[in-house]
Amino acid sequence: DTDIVQGAFCVCMTLHAAELVLCDRGGRERSALLCARCARPCGLLIDDIALATGTSRERIRREHRAQGVEGACWCDVSPRCVDAYCSVACREAHRPAHALLCPGGCSSGDPLYELDSLAERHPSDALFIAAALVATAVAEGRPASWLEAWADD
Repeated sequence: DTDIVQGAFCVCMTLHAAELVLCDRGGRERSALLCARCARPCGLLIDDIALATGTSRERIRREHRAQGVEGACWCDVSPRCVDAYCSVACREAHRPAHALLCPGGCSSGDPLYELDSLAERHPSDALFIAAALVATAVAEGRPASWLEAWADD
C-alpha cells in the first residue's frame, strides 16, 4: 500500500509495508518540474532547462499563461502558487490537502499554513513532512491516532 502526499514543495512517499519515508525537498530550487502529488515529470524539457539555469517557477508559469503553452497542469487554487501537476486528475486528487497549505487556499495565521511557511523559511525535512502529513490527515478526515502513529516512529 502506497500513499503519496505533498506539502509545500516536499514530495513525501510513504511505504506502509516498510515504514519508510522518502522526501524530495527540492522546493523552488528544483531543477525539474515534477508533479506535486506523484512526483512524475510534468513540464516540458525547456522548462527543466530553464529551472536548471536559474529561471524561477513563477516566471515559467507566467510565461506559459501569457503564451498559452500546454505543459504542466498548474495549481488553480492560487495564481501565486507554483505547484505543478502531471494531469488534471492528479491536481484534483491532491486538491483537499493542497488547499490547506496553498497561499490561495488558506490565509496567514492558519496553523498549517504557518507550519508550511516555517518549513520554507527554515528548510527542514521534518517540518515539510509534518506539514504534508497533517494536511493529508485533515483533508482525508483521518483520526488523530493516524498522526500519533507517525509521531511514535
